[in-house]
Amino acid sequence: MTRTMLPSVMAAGIFLFSATGVYASPSGGHIASGSGQIAQAGGNTTVTQTTDKLGINWQNFNIAKGETVRFVQPGTNAVALNRVLGSNASAI
Repeated sequence: MTRTMLPSVMAAGIFLFSATGVYASPSGGHIASGSGQIAQAGGNTTVTQTTDKLGINWQNFNIAKGETVRFVQPGTNAVALNRVLGSNASAI
């Protein structure tokens, strides 16, 4: 894309995103190893991890302005691995 077209395309994308009220939050989360829960409400995603090691497969992992993704882990040595399996790049 040329530099003159890029701002227009970006502005159109922002307009469409805000007009539809669609959230860009992570989607298709599935706990593949360990134990925990994924809760989503609107643009807020909370991952509550209950084991020291957690592996999550996501279809998409996007976070738009005003959205939050929060990881609640059981301790300072806890580790969470997030794999994005979808074909689209993450937008944060």
